[in-house]
Amino acid sequence: MREMQWFGQSWGAPLCGPRNHAVTPAGIACAWCDEPIDAEDSGVIYSNGPAMHFECFIRSFAGSVAHIERRCPCFVAGSKDHDDPGLTKREAARAAMRAWYGRFEPRVN
Repeated sequence: MREMQWFGQSWGAPLCGPRNHAVTPAGIACAWCDEPIDAEDSGVIYSNGPAMHFECFIRSFAGSVAHIERRCPCFVAGSKDHDDPGLTKREAARAAMRAWYGRFEPRVN
């Protein structure tokens, strides 16, 4: 079985060693936002094949900004807060990444 791989610039995670580095899958649609991955992007390639932009990868486990801020239905009964409907999925992923790092790693923007 293949291991998860990363592409682009390292973000300092244990995954980001030379053994797991892959060629950026430019032109492939991101499994989260469905936008194409560009040659300059960073992200992950799952062991079963799908690739994601780094910010989409963060969004996939951290949740929406509303979830990170604990105002989604998981935390507030009756809440309808999820991703901002005025944003694309990738823009919402970038917002979630900023919220995640703002909450848990204030030194990173």
